[in-house]
Amino acid sequence: MSRSHSRAASRPCHALALLGCLAIPFHVSNLEAQSVRGTLVEESSAIPIEGAFVVLLDGSDSTVAGTLTDDLGVFVLQAPTVGRYTVRAERIGYDSFSSPPLSLTPGPPIQYRLEMPVSPVELATISVEGERRCESRPEDGRRMARVWEEAKKALTTAVWTEKQRAFRFTTRLHRSTLDPRDLRVLEEETEIQSGLAVNPFRALPVEELAASGYTRRLPSDTTEYFAPDAQVLLSDLFLDDHCFRVVEGGGETAGMIGLGFEPLVETDRTDISGVLWLDRSTAQLQFIHYRYENLPSGVESDELGGRVGFRRLPDGAWIVNEWHIRMPVLEEVTVMERTGPPVPGNPPRERRRIRLGAIVEQGGEVLIVADAQGRITVAPGGLTPGRGALSGQVFDSTSNAPLGGATVSLLGTNLRTSSDAEGRYSLENLPVGEFYLTFSHRRAEALRLGSVLQRAVVQEGEVTRVDLAVPPASALIPALCPAAVGESGETVESEMSVIAGTVLETGTGLPVQGAIVHLSTHVLGVLAAPVDVETLSDWKVAGISGPESLSRFQTVADQNGSFLFCGIPAGLRLYAGAIDHSGARGRGKIAYFTTPDGIHTERLEIPPLPAASEGS
Repeated sequence: MSRSHSRAASRPCHALALLGCLAIPFHVSNLEAQSVRGTLVEESSAIPIEGAFVVLLDGSDSTVAGTLTDDLGVFVLQAPTVGRYTVRAERIGYDSFSSPPLSLTPGPPIQYRLEMPVSPVELATISVEGERRCESRPEDGRRMARVWEEAKKALTTAVWTEKQRAFRFTTRLHRSTLDPRDLRVLEEETEIQSGLAVNPFRALPVEELAASGYTRRLPSDTTEYFAPDAQVLLSDLFLDDHCFRVVEGGGETAGMIGLGFEPLVETDRTDISGVLWLDRSTAQLQFIHYRYENLPSGVESDELGGRVGFRRLPDGAWIVNEWHIRMPVLEEVTVMERTGPPVPGNPPRERRRIRLGAIVEQGGEVLIVADAQGRITVAPGGLTPGRGALSGQVFDSTSNAPLGGATVSLLGTNLRTSSDAEGRYSLENLPVGEFYLTFSHRRAEALRLGSVLQRAVVQEGEVTRVDLAVPPASALIPALCPAAVGESGETVESEMSVIAGTVLETGTGLPVQGAIVHLSTHVLGVLAAPVDVETLSDWKVAGISGPESLSRFQTVADQNGSFLFCGIPAGLRLYAGAIDHSGARGRGKIAYFTTPDGIHTERLEIPPLPAASEGS
């Protein structure tokens, strides 16, 4: 994608450029070689996985073929020659999975069933605290590698889509002149274009960008500006020239996690820095925001750069669905300057200077996507013909508040999304029919809800509202704490306070089974040995004494790291803490709270065990 400006005004390109230069190193098929015809299903349920990207890897782990699975999970991969190959399935939001080596020889296709474990990628648990250093490669750090792996899946599928598919795009293009001080729109023009293309914008090959930078001066005294695309971001040249770090979203990017990048070394060519933003819940790549670095004097501005947005189509293909690029409009101004002290005989003189007079933004938004035969894949409003959508709110009835960050899933499919800060969610392009919605959230997990199912009917061309909720405390407490229910079936008022939660390992978010969780009226020092409740008198609460009473305020986390306290008197000022069952980790995060009259959930963290020294 490129645009240009002159010294006095911008000279933009009005035509919609088509991307024809992207390629991924898939080899040309050899019809004499054996192929793999397979089916990809979930290991536990045998449900076909639609829209996963399946590749064939040779002995050096190079990709030699790739395709998307259809609605029945079927894929066909053609080997270029005889040999041993591995089939690898990549599914955004889940761990990738590879088959054992397969020996392919000349002959008819072999049938292969690949059962993929359902192992969700937990980007929501990644902590970005302390992530200040920029690392040279995104796969080097554990946290970065998890984020990069999911971004790479979308980028790789986008490159494959550009290579293998041709779409008819109906696109709204715009050209706006913006005030450089507050980005207020001064002028704007829009137009609608349609055409057959593999992608709605064009980018330069990465070799040219690495050699000459992201701007290029033309003989006509005009500067062209270029943007990165999926092929550029995946290339070794880009990865070698930039460093990376994990960043936390906020504002527009709330609920997202980002992989930030910036030039590794300073050069005399214009480069870019930016962030690849992913949804924390679904792990889907949302968009790339970038800015230009090392622009000439007088041109610098944080607003000079652009954005490239991505969208997953219903069949698993990925396209660029919106983009913009902001370029400077320079102007010459006359200023009065004095080169020496303000004394008689040294009057100020006129000087000609270049400054940023305006910003020109050019971009586009894909409105309709159709295949080469004209069949519509994505229609206006995001609804596909013959399909519908669901939306609603996830609500926590125990606290009378919306539940943000919940993962909402359509049971029996691969479709899921996350709720925003107000608990709102939406699922688009769903097949018509009756389904069941479920949701997960760390509060729901702490309350041991399991799967909460809600019936949902998807109707063609309509957005159906279906709300989801954590049940009220009056319904949960009897299920969590049966002893709190009296003979008449009513909840005993004095037993109304319940504390539930999970113990997780700091950084990884893994549950700590067997962790000893306690409540205390005092903050204890770091414990280096297993807990002995008979000797820890400062665990006494509200004057209660004796090991039998103390046992009410100590428990052990189960295999999921979950713990539960029932019958805690309401209104007590307590601390909650946890240690590993061996005592080797010391105390985890201490949480201070006043016990509520109802249900309280707590998330405790324990630092990971130190690595064992060599030879120990």
